[in-house]
Amino acid sequence: MEIIIAGFIGTVVLVALAGVQRFVADSYKFSFEEIQAMEEARGGIDIMIKEIREVQPAENGGYPIEKADDQEFIFYADEDNDDRIERVRYYLDNTSLMKGIINPTNDIPALYPVNTELTKIVADYIQNGNDPIFYYYNGEWPLSGTGNPLDTPSRLIDTKYMRVFLVVNANPDRVPQSAELSSGVQLRNLKTNL
Repeated sequence: MEIIIAGFIGTVVLVALAGVQRFVADSYKFSFEEIQAMEEARGGIDIMIKEIREVQPAENGGYPIEKADDQEFIFYADEDNDDRIERVRYYLDNTSLMKGIINPTNDIPALYPVNTELTKIVADYIQNGNDPIFYYYNGEWPLSGTGNPLDTPSRLIDTKYMRVFLVVNANPDRVPQSAELSSGVQLRNLKTNL
């Protein structure tokens, strides 16, 4: 009888230890995924801000900003420091922040064929949903809040400052709350308040 009771108690202790070990392993995995997602998104914002800061006219004479939507921003910049102006596109694809690059052709004027766009994932686990990633502001910001952030029709011409806002969560069905990353950038080549 004592052997049966000792065996039962030993089994209960082993099952409890296994449960604790699984809980610790799951918590560690979740924490690691959250940290990795945050670092990936932070690095993506840093690169994006650096590139957006350097917007400039396209090699074919096109305006520096081609599209300025809530979840898609297309602009021209020397993204890879090769003295050629690339077409750069950042956009949200489900929960992935994507980057597309189109290198100009050697034609005169240069062309940017959309079918040659190379895309890559900048960051995963972006949980903005339908909320904006990009906010656009005029040259009076932050001294004047009038008209800021800009409405869609005036974004292309009036944008002088931008803010990037990402909501990151590797597993939105699990606590903790989503983390929010935000950074602002002045578009140097479009400044009018020199």
